[in-house]
Amino acid sequence: MNVAQYNLSILNAPPEEMGDFLSEIDRVNTLGNSAKGFVWRFATDGVNNSLADVVGDYIINLTVWRSIDDLWNFTFSGGHLDMLRRRRDWFVPGEMTNILWWIPDGELPTPDEAEARMAHYWEYGPSTTAFTWKTVPLSNERCPCATSA
Repeated sequence: MNVAQYNLSILNAPPEEMGDFLSEIDRVNTLGNSAKGFVWRFATDGVNNSLADVVGDYIINLTVWRSIDDLWNFTFSGGHLDMLRRRRDWFVPGEMTNILWWIPDGELPTPDEAEARMAHYWEYGPSTTAFTWKTVPLSNERCPCATSA
């Protein structure tokens, strides 16, 4: 079982005014693509660059990793941690916008699925359908509160 990660962030300026962010995210995506346990990253129209994933004022990041530990090690170390520390420079603070969920090996999530899981989290709270770093479930059993997500 792999783990999917979805992050939806609201930019605090138009993308064309965020050159430092765009250069940093391209660098960090390159690091992520070669990190231990990395499986896949969503790319709009198959274009794997940061600007392609900007929709209006939002930027999305949807990835799959072999394990929670692999994702944790990438997220909270090195170049990604440096960028994470600067998130308030680039994004509007607000509601929780990062969720995780178990995904069978070989399956890839879609942005629509990720949005549905985020909505599920907001309505029902943490479960194996959608959870956060603070609420990682001990098993990968499905949440009894929904028949699909």
